[in-house]
Amino acid sequence: MKKILFLTFVLLFALGCSSDSYRSSNPYLPNQNVNLRIPLVLADNLNHPGGVHVDRSAQAGISGVAIYSRDGLNEYYSYELTCPNHEIQHDGSSVLIQDPKRPTYFYCNATHLHQGEKVYYNIALGFWGKAVNQNLEYTMKSYPTTREGGVIIVRY
Repeated sequence: MKKILFLTFVLLFALGCSSDSYRSSNPYLPNQNVNLRIPLVLADNLNHPGGVHVDRSAQAGISGVAIYSRDGLNEYYSYELTCPNHEIQHDGSSVLIQDPKRPTYFYCNATHLHQGEKVYYNIALGFWGKAVNQNLEYTMKSYPTTREGGVIIVRY
């Protein structure tokens, strides 16, 4: 009996840690493959704590990916640059734009979908990419990110 209980626990634990744990349950953002290899020589700011690199290439999700370096060594986070709190807009207003004065802040241009306000997300707030000063249902979609030598890898 103990053996069956133990095996059941192990199976449930293994299923809970599947590679799909990053898959979003956000109905507004479809799952999009991401396959980025960013050499640090091309994104030197990621070698420094608080550095941000934006990639809008074809391999970078729906609207692009922002990579944030928490410590400049091995702790990196990546986020989808599409507003997570409404449907994707065909006019491009749902693409998140980097604030030129605050590099870790990104804003949604679709103010008509946010009661006329510009919604800001701060990727330096930790893993969640939360909206700033607003209580919205969804946070920014995150992507698994690792560093291998002098390359940052984002795969989803």
